[in-house]
Amino acid sequence: MAHLPEAASEGDVAAQRLRSGDGSVTLEHSSLSEQGRSHYIFVVTLADGSKMIARVARTQGSENLERRAINTLEHIKASNTDCQVPRIHWHNLDQPREVPPVILEDFIQGRSLNVWNSAIPEELQHAFLDSLAQFLLDLWYIEAPESPSASSTVRPYSNWLENEIDKAIRRCITGSGKWGTASDYLVMRSMIPQIAHRFDDFQTIGIAHGDMNAHNFIVNERLKLMGVVDWDWTFEAPLPAVVQYPWFIADVPGWHNDGVELGETFEHNRDYLVTMLKVKEEATRKIDTVSILLGQASERQRFQSAISYRDIHKEYVVSDPVFLEAKSEDIRPQLEAFLMKHPELKESSTVKQIECANQIDSSQ
Repeated sequence: MAHLPEAASEGDVAAQRLRSGDGSVTLEHSSLSEQGRSHYIFVVTLADGSKMIARVARTQGSENLERRAINTLEHIKASNTDCQVPRIHWHNLDQPREVPPVILEDFIQGRSLNVWNSAIPEELQHAFLDSLAQFLLDLWYIEAPESPSASSTVRPYSNWLENEIDKAIRRCITGSGKWGTASDYLVMRSMIPQIAHRFDDFQTIGIAHGDMNAHNFIVNERLKLMGVVDWDWTFEAPLPAVVQYPWFIADVPGWHNDGVELGETFEHNRDYLVTMLKVKEEATRKIDTVSILLGQASERQRFQSAISYRDIHKEYVVSDPVFLEAKSEDIRPQLEAFLMKHPELKESSTVKQIECANQIDSSQ
C-alpha cells in the first residue's frame, strides 16, 4: 500500500497528457477492485469527461506478466480492431521506477457478469452467448506471432501437453511443487496419445485469455458482451489447447463457480454456444475449425486443467474413468522417456521409489 499513491499519481499524469483540455484529473476506485487479486483498479476521469482504467499492480515483480498482457492486447488490436479487448494507451514498464507497474487502458462501459446460473432468463442467456460467440470467433481466428507454417511436421498439441506435464513431473521430483505426485503425472503423460493425437493436425498457434471466469466479462444491462478484461494470464498455445469453454459453463469437476447450486449444469449453454459459432463461421465463410474444436473440448479441458489446477487435479485422479483405467498400466516407459529429457534427475529418491514400486507391481 505504501507505493499506491505514487503509482496512481504517475498514471494520472500520463492520462492527462493523452487527452486535451484544462482541469483536474479525478481518480476513483472501480468496483472491479473488489475482484482484483493482483491489481488495484481505478477509473480515471479526465477534464473532457473521457474515462480510462488505471491498472496498478499490487506488488513489484509482475513485469513479465504485465508485458505479456500488453503485447498480446496490442497484437489482438492490430489483427482485428473489432475484437472486444481494451486498447492500451500507456504503461510505465520501460521507465526507471520505484513503483509497481501501471497500465492505462480503455474504460469499458458496463458491469462484470460475476454470476452465471439458471436463474438468468433464457432471453438474456442467449443475448450473452450470441455476443460471446462473436468475441471467441474474433479472438480464436487471430494467429499468434509464432504460429508455425502449414508445412510444419511437428505434433504441436501432443508436444505442448507433454511439455506441460513434464514441468509438473519435474516439480514433484524436485520438491518445488506443493501438490500432486510424479506417479499420477506419469499416468497422465501416458494418456497423451488418447487425448491429443487426433487434434495434432491443427497446427495453428492461437491466443488464450487464460482466466475466462465470469468476473472478467463486462456486459450491459441486457447481458450483451461489451468487453473482456484481465489478460494477466494470457498465453499462446496450439489451437486445441486454446479453444475451450469459459469456466462458468464448462462443468469441470473440481472447479467451483460463484452463485451456482449443487448439481446445476450447463451442457445446454455449451451446445448453444457451439451452434452460434458454427452459424457465425458460415456467415463469414470461415472454415468451421473453431466450432469443431469447441464441440469436442470437454475431455481436453478436463485433462488440460488437471495439469495445473490443484482442485481439478485432485478430483481428476480419483474420479476420471479414463485416468483410472490408465493407472493400471506400467508407467516405467513414461518415466524412462521423461528421464531421457531430464537425465540429471535419475538419482533422485522420488525416481527410485517409482521404479521400485512399479517393479513390484509388474512382478505380481
